[in-house]
Amino acid sequence: MGDGWETRRRRDKGFDWLILKSIEGEMINKIEISTHHFKGNFPSHCSLQAAYIPKKKPSSSIVSNSNGWKTLMNKTSLKANKTHTFKNTLMKKNKINFIKINIYPDGGISRFRIFGKAK
Repeated sequence: MGDGWETRRRRDKGFDWLILKSIEGEMINKIEISTHHFKGNFPSHCSLQAAYIPKKKPSSSIVSNSNGWKTLMNKTSLKANKTHTFKNTLMKKNKINFIKINIYPDGGISRFRIFGKAK
């Protein structure tokens, strides 16, 4: 696929993930995850974690600590070739500048957007 993020098929247990550095946002309202154009290779589920990391840290430190980040969105089902829209109910007033999207077990996402307010 030319558009989006697609992982190769997993042959073992586990899941794939991606960490994104975002703007320093507050009051995240809406989350949009699109599986458009991924009709046969979309993730069956996804979850989101987030953190605010005020000081510059090495990538290895950010990755190794990411499993302990707060949950922005619990594990939820996804469907093929669809835009999924979710409300933020878990971290409404938290500052966020890093987001980790976990996809289970693997697959493709064409678009991932977070809507809210920046300071």
